[in-house]
Amino acid sequence: MRLGALLDTPELGLTLLYGPDAREREFARVFTSTLSDPTRYLTGGELVLCGMRWLPGPEDADAFVTTLTEAGVVALGAGTAEVDGPVPQHMIDSCRRAGLPLFEVPVSVSFATVSERVILGLAAERAGADGGGGLDRHRRLLAA
Repeated sequence: MRLGALLDTPELGLTLLYGPDAREREFARVFTSTLSDPTRYLTGGELVLCGMRWLPGPEDADAFVTTLTEAGVVALGAGTAEVDGPVPQHMIDSCRRAGLPLFEVPVSVSFATVSERVILGLAAERAGADGGGGLDRHRRLLAA
């Protein structure tokens, strides 16, 4: 799925904060993290969603973003539900230094809603790639 397709979903209200080439980047999975180092769960090609509460300063943001970049993460979605205000500037700066696209998930949108949209988008793409057979398989699995 292209990141631009997710960013263009009006009901999500996502705001791109950094990423000159972000809209064309493709990702294959979505992962929600509450860990400062989630690499043991990442294989590369993910879109990572995380809150900002446990990233209080620039050093923490730099370490986290570097870890994600080295793991092959495609982009980072930062939630603001646990902070007072927008995504901190030091997080935007960390992503800029690392070249990691960053977007803000508004407080009114849950990570579950973003994840659901990603899963549906990926399923639709996969169904289209195999002529709809994947969608039929998916429907049969849900029915069972």
